[in-house]
Amino acid sequence: MAYNNNNHSSIIRQSSLKAALEYMSLTNRNDALLTEVIGVAMAFSQYAEDGDFDIAEKVEKKLTNQE
Repeated sequence: MAYNNNNHSSIIRQSSLKAALEYMSLTNRNDALLTEVIGVAMAFSQYAEDGDFDIAEKVEKKLTNQE
């Protein structure tokens, strides 16, 4: 997913990153790696942009395999 450099995309990226950090905190993954947080943020972004769950499913599989 290529990011556009406009206000709409910027708001989605910022909101998705904040939501990813809150998600990690709520699931007691305070020691999450940056790549994990970015993966969750990308999943939120993709869903917000087009309602697609592709990245979310991949991230979920990776996170559950690491636990």
